[in-house]
Amino acid sequence: MPSSDRRHARLATLVSFSSFFVFPALPVGHTGAITIPFVLAAGLALLWLRRLTIPEWGPFAWMIVPAVVSGCWVVLVGAALAPEIVPKAIIAVAMSLFIVVPARHLLREGYGEQFVMGAAYAILVHAALGAYQVYAFDRGEFPFADLMRTNPAQALLADDTPTYVEYVKRPFGLFAEASAMAACVGPWLVVLTTALFAPPREPSRRRTAVLALAVGSGLALVVASKSGMSVSIVAGTALTTLAAAFSWRRNVGARAAALVLSAGIAVASTVWLSENASSRFDFGQNESWQSRLESLKLAVRTLGGSFDSGRLLVVGVGPGQSYSAINATALKYEAGSGVTAVWSVGLNYALETGLLGILGMLVLAATVAWSIWASRARLAGAACAVVWLTGVFLATSYVGQPAIWTALAVLLSWPSVVRRG
Repeated sequence: MPSSDRRHARLATLVSFSSFFVFPALPVGHTGAITIPFVLAAGLALLWLRRLTIPEWGPFAWMIVPAVVSGCWVVLVGAALAPEIVPKAIIAVAMSLFIVVPARHLLREGYGEQFVMGAAYAILVHAALGAYQVYAFDRGEFPFADLMRTNPAQALLADDTPTYVEYVKRPFGLFAEASAMAACVGPWLVVLTTALFAPPREPSRRRTAVLALAVGSGLALVVASKSGMSVSIVAGTALTTLAAAFSWRRNVGARAAALVLSAGIAVASTVWLSENASSRFDFGQNESWQSRLESLKLAVRTLGGSFDSGRLLVVGVGPGQSYSAINATALKYEAGSGVTAVWSVGLNYALETGLLGILGMLVLAATVAWSIWASRARLAGAACAVVWLTGVFLATSYVGQPAIWTALAVLLSWPSVVRRG
């Protein structure tokens, strides 16, 4: 392999690995931070500026342009409830999404294998940290608190950590919290499972061991976190493994291993969750999910109201304005108690950018669908897309999680990821 290829292969591993870590960071004010994944992505974009193509800039443009247009419009016409927040919100969204550009470039250049391995190593690290958190919570300690405070946009408040240790005790690795972890790790577990059973070009025991350990430990972390997303993640991973078991492109040993793994994932996860976390899947008892669903209903009602009245139909309420729109108007009386924001990356983006943002999301959805259809691993791609959508629309409101957006880059380049390189 030429030195330039080796360098790019290492960069692909590094970009993927780093996207799972928003701590440590350089704090900017009280609500922002500059993270390592963004610095790396910006540096590579500058280095490759002449080489980056329109398709590689496209996904970023389709998401950031509606935010910029919406922000400029609501400020210009005086419709922004908190105009000073608009530029900060646009910058925050741009910094979060920018990693898609170099990630898409590396994937289109054929470094999908290295990209997958970078994610596998990162998940192994988070699983180990999650195991230590379980131990620390039982001792009344909240580990990594000082490290997490370097990124104020995603750290638990200091006053919340004792409560978390005493009553919640859900491991989440080095993410913002358990649901954010599940939204980031979930799609990647489907990707790793697909890669694990991909027809090998050159058999590698080390690669197989790393992927298998990452899938197993990642699923253990997700299930132990008792996230509501664990059902979709377990189902997506098990379905992908089951598809491998019935694929005639694989040898008998691989198909048998896939069948055993599929059954093991489904049975072990179901038994553990039913014995240890059944109350979290009963919406009548789970106050967290009740509040989240109320938040999502409020977002849908608000979107429907804007469509009916035509008010801010095209551009939405503006970047960073959804919180003010809910808390400074009569909307706050339409939601249940404790609902102060739209706790969904996707719905919050749609509410703030209107039809322009929805159009951008539909373009990306169509591109992902075409990418999956053009591959041989269509069922696995569909499972990964469903898990990704569940995380973005139902599980988390943390837009500044780069692992979510590198997973989107993978879906946009699905054939290059599932093909062994």
